[in-house]
Parts: sequence; C-alpha cells; structure tokens
Amino acid sequence: LLVATTGTPLSMVSSFYGRWLFGTNACTFYGFINYYCGCISLNSLAAISVFRYIIIVRGKTQNNKLSLRSSIYAILVIHLYTLIFSTPPLYGWNRFVLAGYHTSCDIDFHTKTPLFVSYICYMFFFLFFLPLGLISWSYFKIYLRVSQHSSSMRTSFTHVTKETNSDEKHAWLEKMKTTQVLHKPVTFLRLKPSFEPRFKPRFKPRFNHRRTASTLLVTIVVFLFAWFPYCIVSLWVLIGDANSISKLSTTIPSLFAKSSVIYNPLIYAVLNSKFRKA
Repeated sequence: LLVATTGTPLSMVSSFYGRWLFGTNACTFYGFINYYCGCISLNSLAAISVFRYIIIVRGKTQNNKLSLRSSIYAILVIHLYTLIFSTPPLYGWNRFVLAGYHTSCDIDFHTKTPLFVSYICYMFFFLFFLPLGLISWSYFKIYLRVSQHSSSMRTSFTHVTKETNSDEKHAWLEKMKTTQVLHKPVTFLRLKPSFEPRFKPRFKPRFNHRRTASTLLVTIVVFLFAWFPYCIVSLWVLIGDANSISKLSTTIPSLFAKSSVIYNPLIYAVLNSKFRKA
C-alpha cells in the first residue's frame, strides 16, 4: 500500500514525460521506499514461516497461537532489522540513482567501486539469501512434520476404525437377533456419528494451521517469482558487463518486482474462504 500510494505515482507521471521530473531528493525517497517495502515483505514472510514452524513442528505456543505481545515484538524486530540493513545508501554506503529509462530510481548497481560493491554483497546476503534460507528451512521442516503426522494418523485411525467397526457390528448383530428383526442382509459398516467427534476435534486445529501454511507458501512462491528476475538482472549488472543489458531488460524486471504488491489480495481472495466472505 505504501509503494502504491507514494512511489508508484512518481514513476507513473515521469513515465508519461519520458524522464524523471522530481529531482534528486525525490529520487532517493522513491528508491528507498520501494527498496524498504520490498525488503519488509520478504522479511515478514520469513518471520511468518518461522512462526508456522514453531506452531506446527515445535508446538511451543499456547493454544497454537502467538500472543499479541509476541506479534508486536516480531513486527518491531522485522522493521528494525530491515532499517539496519536498508538505510546505508542514505548515508553514503551506496546510493539511489536513476535506473532503466530514467523514470524510476534504484540502488546503484553500475558503480563498481569496492565501497558500493561491498554493500551489494551485504544487501543480498542479509536481505535476500538469509530470509530465503529461513523460509526454505522452515517449510522443509513443516513438510517433514506434516508427512510424518499424516502417515502416523492414517495408520492409527485405520487400526482403531477396524477394531471399532468389528465390535460395533457384533453388538448390533446380537441386538438384532434378540429382537427378532434380522430379516435382511447386513449393510452396516459405517462409523456412528457419536464415534467420529472423538477424532475430528483433535486434528482440526492442526489442519487449519496446515491450510494457513499452504496459503503462505503460495504467497512466498509468487513473491519470489516476481522478484527473482530483478535479482538476476541486478547480479548480472554487478558481476557481468552492464553495457550488454538493455534499458528494457532492466526496466521490465523492476516493474515486475513492484507488481508484487497486488498479488497478496488476489491470493487470499482465491484461497481463503473467510477473506472472500468478508
């Protein structure tokens, strides 16, 4: 929302005129807002992935939920972490410059001095690869846990169901014999409704967390799909021949990355029934 309301109008108006219209300070502001919000998004997804891991795998939260205080602390830590690693260009360790067709601004990937290159390496490690590593690790652990739990649940449920069906069927047959109403083939092989609730409530909370984790996973995949082209082009400019990349080749990945802000509402509208009803 912040990108859409503050950054996008500047680049949109400049695109109509074919040049940046708002000066150096506005360029720095625009570049920082887009950069900061992109980093916040990825770091937030990483934090949520870790919390999903804690809830689903470790089970160390009360009632399988985070407290309000923990949520507030997490938000503050995410913003503080992102500020620490995203603000250096504002005071000289790299900078924000015109990019592409000079209608938007971005981190300076073209100046290959040790000072500027060191920040790019620093940025990619702490603001891209580290959050991505946390996401991958969390979901790998969640996948293992869910697979193990599903296998165990199927085995236990099948065993209990067979035993219960046998007992209930025998009791039912005896009852039919004593009342002399056994006059047609027996087709009863279904669990009574009174038996089912003993199993369903135990697994419903975990199922809800798995569904939430699935929605989050789709969000992460779409987010990375939007940002990966930008990261690849940026790395190529840094380590390869920047002159071999056209302005169009740098502008399209940048626009594609900025479009990531519109995907979350669409994902929740498709996958979350409560979101659709609201």
